[in-house]
Amino acid sequence: MDAFGGLIPSKEKKNILGLLFMSTLFKDRAPEGGALFTTFTGGTKKENLAELSEAELKEFLEPELKELLGLSEFKPDLFRAFKHKKAIAQYGADSEKRLAAIKKIERENKDLFLAGSIRDGVGLADRIKQATDIAEQIIVD
Repeated sequence: MDAFGGLIPSKEKKNILGLLFMSTLFKDRAPEGGALFTTFTGGTKKENLAELSEAELKEFLEPELKELLGLSEFKPDLFRAFKHKKAIAQYGADSEKRLAAIKKIERENKDLFLAGSIRDGVGLADRIKQATDIAEQIIVD
């Protein structure tokens, strides 16, 4: 696997939300000729997947993983399911109100900066950009 990974758009109607190819990102994470990847599934639209046992989840995901990865068979040497009920912040219909409230609070409190996944995206790159933007605001002021 010579890739970082990818996200699966919801319009694809898949159970897998995304994949990260850990053995490509980090050296020595898999045996020679092997691969280690992380699969994200469930989310707010399919919370019930967290209730599946590890064996049920593996069987459930097998057809999609075979299709996505171009595999004729899916027989991993290692399969582990880590379940997190609140893993990634979700922006919903109320996000506009939350963002307006954050801006209001910051306007009223000049030296206060609210940061994190409550605004400006949920990824690591979003945090780096956000920190850079806040640092520039502090330096300018």
